[in-house]
Amino acid sequence: MYLKDISFRRKIISQELAGLSYFNVDCDVKSFAKDPALISTLLVDGLTNEQVIQLVLRSEISHVIQNSFESIESKIKLIQRLDKNYMGFYDSKFTILEKPEEMQEFTFLRSENREIVLDKVSVFLKIDRLKTRHFNLISVLNEMIMNAQAVSMSLKSTINFPSIIRLVVEKSKDLVVFSVFDNAGILNFDKFFKKIEQTQELGYRQSINFGHGGAGIGTSIIFNNSDSIFLSCMPNQLTRVSAVIPFNKSEEELTLGQKSIHLIRNLVKVKGTIYV
Repeated sequence: MYLKDISFRRKIISQELAGLSYFNVDCDVKSFAKDPALISTLLVDGLTNEQVIQLVLRSEISHVIQNSFESIESKIKLIQRLDKNYMGFYDSKFTILEKPEEMQEFTFLRSENREIVLDKVSVFLKIDRLKTRHFNLISVLNEMIMNAQAVSMSLKSTINFPSIIRLVVEKSKDLVVFSVFDNAGILNFDKFFKKIEQTQELGYRQSINFGHGGAGIGTSIIFNNSDSIFLSCMPNQLTRVSAVIPFNKSEEELTLGQKSIHLIRNLVKVKGTIYV
């Protein structure tokens, strides 16, 4: 699952990323922090969850990538696809997995009962959502749907605001990917991760006691149970949140997982063209 030989891994990275046009790659956190690029990828191993969050809260870093259940080679290939079509990420046909074994799109209303959606996805994945081994998977999906519905309901008075939320599910042998699309376009990356950071600092029980639950607890559940998280937002138009979750892994295996985060920022330079 992991490439233990660091020199070999770096050789692969240098070869794979040789053709990329705008990514700044560095395997040393300390040296990277001294001279970060505007839009950059940091390839590392051994960062704690807290360190990953601290890095992405630096506005210069867009991608923090670590080896985990989804291999670093697969993540590099995804970066290459983003390099060719960065804004294409907002299309539901842009998959996180290079070649998902199965894939299905679900649509539902912002007012729809989440239990109905969870049941439909469970049938597609051929899982029993009540079994302990699938609890983390369903917990992540539940929070992602709830967050999207909460945002949609908060904007329900907006004229012509679409009431449809889309969910794309990708599946491979070891991974499941949930991508939730809503038409609000109000996701704030810093607030998303600061809520997780605050919840981690206080602990779940204290967060609830001090009124810092809700989205803070929910985003922490998503982060803690994911291999990778993708956040994207076209202001006032579209938000896409994607989470890659290990599938059918033991608790012992899950403790070995490392977090990766990808931020599709509003202002992106792609091969000389500026997209806003």
